[in-house]
Amino acid sequence: MKEIRYVFGHQVGWIYVDEIGKILHDLEKIAKEVLIDEKADHVIYASKVYEKGELDRIHFYNPPLAFSDKEFEERMKDVGNDYLIYALHNENLSNIA
Repeated sequence: MKEIRYVFGHQVGWIYVDEIGKILHDLEKIAKEVLIDEKADHVIYASKVYEKGELDRIHFYNPPLAFSDKEFEERMKDVGNDYLIYALHNENLSNIA
């Protein structure tokens, strides 16, 4: 079973790839609460980093990172194709289960 590196706050370690989905699901629920409570425009709760097309590591954010539109655009402007950002966006709030 494949393992990848993870960063979760100050904790760093290895995680099985098949365990990632549950953690992302749990963090998405927390991110939704942050989006509503803080009236944020965007909330980032995880990111995956790829090296040469292969998943290299994942970062989990708890608490999730809340941003205004301007802050989010500034943070995302230099994100390349080797990153996958998990975020909720206020304009899609009605579509979030």
